[in-house]
Amino acid sequence: DMGGTNIMRGLCIKDGVFLHGAADRPWFGITKDGDAVMGLPADYNNTYKDVLLHAVGGSHILLKNDKPDYLSIGTEFADTIHPRTAVGVTPAGDIVLMIVDGRQPETSNGATLADLAFLLGTFGCSDGINLDGGGSSTFVGKDGEVLNRPSDSGTDGPVVQRKIPTAVVISAL
Repeated sequence: DMGGTNIMRGLCIKDGVFLHGAADRPWFGITKDGDAVMGLPADYNNTYKDVLLHAVGGSHILLKNDKPDYLSIGTEFADTIHPRTAVGVTPAGDIVLMIVDGRQPETSNGATLADLAFLLGTFGCSDGINLDGGGSSTFVGKDGEVLNRPSDSGTDGPVVQRKIPTAVVISAL
């Protein structure tokens, strides 16, 4: 969502319908065969264009084949502690969703991209991507209850959910 603009950034595919292009951003997706995959725009164009059932754009690849992607390190955005949202995939194909709250010193400061890559690795992920962060990092349970404390909420008062144009949704078939 990139700063509360509510503008779709990066690849977006829902139920096999192409909604927005990858531009220059990495992405996470589920193939029509049910496999979790992630990649760069060239990967989408060359390999996954007609294969993805669902996809959402991200900002940085964090892990690739069990190794940190050092291209994500060394920029102000990467090295600053922020709330973060990430998706990881284990070698067995299991999906790990991760939210790190932040900007709330009493409860959570946030994470750098290197921190996030490390955390995904501790959960057994070989591949991982940062999706978004800040006030967009919201984890909603099946009953609609917000299960974390988005940074737009501050430390007191009601939970504030930012309007966002895309989301990762897990549902039972």
